[in-house]
Amino acid sequence: MSELPVAIVTPSYNTGRYVGATVRSVLEQGYAPLDYLVMDGGSTDETVEVLKSFGARVRWVSERDKGQSDAINRGFGQTRGEVLGWLNSDDTYAPGALRAAAEFLAAHPDVAMVYGDADFIDASGQRIGRCQHVEPVFNPHRLLHYSDFIVQPAAFFRRSAFEAVGGLDPSLNWAMDYDLWLKFAAAGFKVAYLPRALANYRWLLTREPFLTWMFNSLFLASTHTVLVVTLSSLGGFALAKYKFPGRRVLMVIMLATMMLPAQVLLPSSYELMFRIGWIDSYAAIVVPSAVSVFGMFLFMQAMRGVPDELLQAGRVDGCSELRLWWEIALPVIRPMIGAYTLLSFMGSWNSFVWPQIVLQNQDHFTLPIAMTNMIGLPEYEAPLGGIMAGTLLSILPIAILFFILQKDFIAGLTSGAVKG
Repeated sequence: MSELPVAIVTPSYNTGRYVGATVRSVLEQGYAPLDYLVMDGGSTDETVEVLKSFGARVRWVSERDKGQSDAINRGFGQTRGEVLGWLNSDDTYAPGALRAAAEFLAAHPDVAMVYGDADFIDASGQRIGRCQHVEPVFNPHRLLHYSDFIVQPAAFFRRSAFEAVGGLDPSLNWAMDYDLWLKFAAAGFKVAYLPRALANYRWLLTREPFLTWMFNSLFLASTHTVLVVTLSSLGGFALAKYKFPGRRVLMVIMLATMMLPAQVLLPSSYELMFRIGWIDSYAAIVVPSAVSVFGMFLFMQAMRGVPDELLQAGRVDGCSELRLWWEIALPVIRPMIGAYTLLSFMGSWNSFVWPQIVLQNQDHFTLPIAMTNMIGLPEYEAPLGGIMAGTLLSILPIAILFFILQKDFIAGLTSGAVKG
């Protein structure tokens, strides 16, 4: 039986710590008809130096690309081989994986893709355990409606099938492999399971940017809280202390908007963000939520407790209206500010539906989105410790903020409970 030529592409970006092990796992396969190419996205760490250390044994390109999917598509276009696979720059192949996959496809010409088992490895490359979610029977219905039960580095497919479905979707930087499996299934290609370990998948904290996700959540929650507290207190001050034509009509309209379920506005809001060009940007999250009708009415009630005599005295002394709001009104309603700050921060920190809709790049994800996606991915079913650690991280900022603002929070909630 003749050996099928294999082409492997490794997309990489700033993974100098692991890319050496990845490349060695390919070179040590001992499979002769192999075309291997590393597509680096212009790394700024030691990745390029590591690649240079392999000399002529490895062909590589280092230049800016349009994302991982684009790099893989272009890499396959620059290689020759009937059997294709891509290996991320922090994963590795098991010994003999390429030969096992190529021989299986050669013996089963009707099979377009073969996938096998995979082991989890830690940062040092030590085995953690076997990935438990891989299913031995390829069921397109379960793939679509349950979850992705195929570990990407343990999958190999024919070039003809890859080209027939148009390759990877270049607009996807997340779950592009899952999209490819679904396209294979939709096209009617036969997919088979090979009962042996083909790859090693580096686990969780060594590949998932928890600190980035936490920083994203802190940035969005803090920015939203500052904006919504500032604008709500300004609006509440105006509604409580100024009499102007149409004030009651305006308040009725504002109350009417609160009766609309937020879910009803999601399609039109998404279309608006798309037309503006804010999809996958934080502006789509911060700007629409910067104004809160609920917050304005809350502050309006609090501002009514500010004596008009204080404001009039300030005007006599030459204070501007903004200075009256800042130096006289806000100190009086400090307990309400503390309570609303905590409520706003907590609401933004836990926000999921709208950020999940508009954020597409994994590097832009917040902790709620990232943790939910991890729970939904079956490769995280066995090792739950990392998910618990991430959950603890997501709770800490709110707990710390509560301890800082608890006095104002309790005072703000009970400010109207006692008369006199």
